[in-house]
Parts: sequence; structure tokens; C-alpha cells
Amino acid sequence: MHGFLYERKKVFIRGLMKYLILDLLTLRPMHGYELMNEISKKFSGLYTPSPGVIYPTLSLLEDLGYISHSKENGKKVYSVTREGKKYLLENRDKMEKIKSIREKMGDFKGKPFLQELSRIFRLLMVNRDRITDEKAHEIRNALASARQRIEEIVSRQGK
Repeated sequence: MHGFLYERKKVFIRGLMKYLILDLLTLRPMHGYELMNEISKKFSGLYTPSPGVIYPTLSLLEDLGYISHSKENGKKVYSVTREGKKYLLENRDKMEKIKSIREKMGDFKGKPFLQELSRIFRLLMVNRDRITDEKAHEIRNALASARQRIEEIVSRQGK
């Protein structure tokens, strides 16, 4: 598990996110939220970048001249530029690294659990404005109960 989490972190630590975004934008123009969803799909829901990762990376790529944006329905829609395609081609090895990380994540036995945790996290984030202090307390208790139950299952002897 530790190695798995380390590999996930390397997606941004080593600056691979910009290559992943460029690669996705070669398929079609997208806005930031679409990119987040597409990346999540690429990683089978085990990793979904936050807006705090996506939007600064988009700004960097735009500053470098690798992407440009237009406005559609009030949203910035990003497209890869000729320079961005050239840069991506020159750095094909980075895409191989991302592919390797994705494959390791695919082999992880806890994948369904992490997908469910990701769904819970997204549910909470989408509804964060509707969560009162009372609801937050109830949710925390529900999560604590689930954690305790999982601890019991994991610590049980046998298969």
C-alpha cells in the first residue's frame, strides 16, 4: 500500500501532470472539470486531481505556450497548441512513466475500496455547502463506525 500511495504522489511530484493534461488535450479540447473527470477515468477512479492541481498546471501550460483557451458557455476550454504537441512528442518517456503508474494502480488489490472512498469524497465535496455542523458530526460518526467495522474484518483470523 505504501508503494502505491508513493506512486500516486509521483504523478505531481515529478511534474507528470502537465504531460497527462497535454495528452488528453490532443484528443479534444476540454475545460478543467472535464480534464479532472478524464484523469479520474484513466486511473479507474483511484486518483482524481483536485482543482488545486489542475488549474495551476493549466496556467503553467498556457504560460509556456503549450495550450491556449477559448470561452464556451462561460467556461475556459483548453486546446493543445502545435508547440504543446511537439513538447509532448519530445517527452514520450513521461507518458510511459504515467502508463506504468496506471498499471501498478490497476494491480492494486484494494482498488474497489479506494474507488468507493473516492465516491464518498466526491459526494462530500459536491454537497459541502449543504453539510451543517450536525450533519458533519453524523457523517464523521458513520465513517468512524465503518472504519471500526473494517478493522474487525481485516484483523479476523483466516480467509
